[in-house]
Parts: sequence; structure tokens; C-alpha cells
Amino acid sequence: MADFLPFIIFLMILAVFLRAESALTIFYMILGAFILSLWWNRRCIQHIDVTREYDDHAFLGEKINIKLSIKNKSILPILWLEIHESLPVSLRAGRNVKQVFSMGMKDSRAIDYTLNALKRGFYTLGPLTASSGDPLGLIKPAQASFLSDNLVVY
Repeated sequence: MADFLPFIIFLMILAVFLRAESALTIFYMILGAFILSLWWNRRCIQHIDVTREYDDHAFLGEKINIKLSIKNKSILPILWLEIHESLPVSLRAGRNVKQVFSMGMKDSRAIDYTLNALKRGFYTLGPLTASSGDPLGLIKPAQASFLSDNLVVY
């Protein structure tokens, strides 16, 4: 919104001094789009539910299959949602779990990935970070973090 501030101030000055109704109309449209974007951004990120399904223990050398289930519980569609899963370096299979996708209203999405149990130990999977923004890109993306889970490699 800071990028549009000089333009909005210019429109207000133009509308007041010249009594230009078109400038005032544009000002109200921009203000309405900003308020709608702010509301949309906060509402969408609050109604995301993430669950992680996996075996909480593994033996050395095994592959661990993990399924992330992401649900949009809102009636608003999410135009873009970025998911980033924090993983221990010694369990990674060479790639990060980071995806961007859109979700419809009451939609769900599943992300499957595999970890390699190359070292014994107690590991933390997560936290998972979700970022989403408004349709017009007027507001900085909102972020939400979801809880971590534990994994033991025997």
C-alpha cells in the first residue's frame, strides 16, 4: 500500500481542489480494493488447516513416506498459497518441500514426499509455513506457521 500512497494523496488533492468527481470515484475504488484485499488476506490464511500423516519412527536406511493434507475451510478461494516445510538436513532426499498452488472454496490438497533415514536420532519435522496474499497484490502476504512433529530413527 505504501507504493500507492503518493497516488492516493494526489487523487485526494485533485478531487478537493478541482472538484473532479472522476478522481474522487477512482480514490474510492482504490480505497475499496485496499480494504477488500486486507480482509481477504486475513480471512484466507486463518482458515487453512494442515495435517501431517507419517510413521513417527523408522529404522536406519528406511524411507519415510509423509503426506501433508492442506484444507481450505473458508468459502473464499485462495488464489495462491505457498507451502514451505522445514526438514532436517540429514533426512532430506535432496529436495525441499516448497510448493505454490491455488485452492478453491472448501478445497483440499495433498502433498506427498519421502525422507531417507540415513542417520539415527531424534528429528523435528517442521514447522510448516504457509503464505498467502490478496488477489490484487496490494498487501504484503500473510503467513501462518503450523506445529512441528517428531520423528525417531532407530
